[in-house]
Amino acid sequence: MRNITFSTIKTNYAVLLYGLGLIILTGAYVLLVYWPQTARINDLRTQLALQRQQVKTVEDFVLAHPETDKYLAELGQRQGFADKLLPNSPDIGEFVREIQRAAVETGVQISYIKPAVPVNKEGYREIPLEILLRGTFFQTTAFLKKLEDGSRFSSVHNLTLHSRQGMLEGKVNVSVFCYGVAAPHAHPAQSKTNAK
Repeated sequence: MRNITFSTIKTNYAVLLYGLGLIILTGAYVLLVYWPQTARINDLRTQLALQRQQVKTVEDFVLAHPETDKYLAELGQRQGFADKLLPNSPDIGEFVREIQRAAVETGVQISYIKPAVPVNKEGYREIPLEILLRGTFFQTTAFLKKLEDGSRFSSVHNLTLHSRQGMLEGKVNVSVFCYGVAAPHAHPAQSKTNAK
């Protein structure tokens, strides 16, 4: 049998405590240093990939449009064209003049142009117009084509034509559009009761 002495017990405990301390120190290092740094490195890698993607997008844009001033001028022209097609203002005066020019050019006679109440839609307004016209079939189709090809975005909703003495007479319901929504108006009776 082996003799166990006090000094061998102390040495065994010392080795055991040393090993246990090493395990605790290694675990603390992994928990407090290694894993947070690994997570931080992964976050930085993700950010780097996003930044590289953004740089690639900018580089592709620069390669596609080497003359940025010329490209910006082209974008300005396109924006102007879009603003003319779908203006911010609900003013239809220019559109009515365009209708009258188209009527003169095609030989169609316009009896009246009657605007209706604008209708608020989601982010834009629709302004209905009723046009009473008279002309031959070819004049009327040419007029409608000019209306369709006009400088302002419009939509023909309804066309009612009747033949009378070799001429077509009828109503054309057209809508023109503009950006923005008008503020709702309170009825006078409601505003008086709110004031009391």
